Amino acid sequence: MTPIIDNNGIQIADFTDVLTDLELNYKEVYGDDIDLSQNTPDGQKIGIEAKVISDFNEFALALYN
Repeated sequence: MTPIIDNNGIQIADFTDVLTDLELNYKEVYGDDIDLSQNTPDGQKIGIEAKVISDFNEFALALYN
């Protein structure tokens, strides 16, 4: 999920990848039966976290460029 800088430049995860990673991490902690749909508080929290991380990744890309 963190930006990677190598010989090819900077590589960042997009919003969808960040969201998927967060969902997998939450399911590891709370179990597969956790409801992460967008209309639940947990799903909304994860969506907000994914948006913040994605925005920081895009900022890192802009700063690098």
